[in-house]
Amino acid sequence: YIIFESFQLNYHEFYYGGLDTAKFIVELISNYIKIDEISILEWGCGPGRIIRHLPSLTNSNCNYFATDYNSKSVNWCKENIQNINFDINDLEPPLKYSNNFFDFIYGISVLTHLSEKNYYNWYEEFIRIIKPNGIILLTTHGEASTEKLKFADKKIFNNNSIIEKGNTAEGHRTFASYAPEYFIKNLFSTSSEIIYYKKGEPQDWG
Repeated sequence: YIIFESFQLNYHEFYYGGLDTAKFIVELISNYIKIDEISILEWGCGPGRIIRHLPSLTNSNCNYFATDYNSKSVNWCKENIQNINFDINDLEPPLKYSNNFFDFIYGISVLTHLSEKNYYNWYEEFIRIIKPNGIILLTTHGEASTEKLKFADKKIFNNNSIIEKGNTAEGHRTFASYAPEYFIKNLFSTSSEIIYYKKGEPQDWG
């Protein structure tokens, strides 16, 4: 159930898809930072689909941290995944970490389930805990995802406003937000420099 709640009930895709994503992250980030003796945080780790693979893909003298607001997922990770420091966070910041603590922070499909207010809240928190010249990597629902939206919502999206959809609590996988490119670039240019931006493509699963 923990896997289903955060992903989908497909054990093969959960494990090997997580491995592929971890490889993608390491390959991408290696272009900008040396992955050696650094502190890495996965924000929104769920049941460890991605972070479980990082120690075997990077230098083992790195420090690995992961956090999630689902206490059941975090407790399972603590019991079953070694060499990673797991912790629980709230839906809104702050995290327990001190200023300028991490060299690299990533969150895969986490902003996609948060409100516009929390885009701002979490961005400011990442800026607080990232080191100078550190790297933040986040994914969102962008233009490639708007085929799911109704015409009226697409019009709002095309006017560079975030769309929030879902009849469930914010943070749940059925709560979805869609963020235009202009909004994301404007947000991230306030206190940081965008060094990589890639538009998504529609996938065969939706």
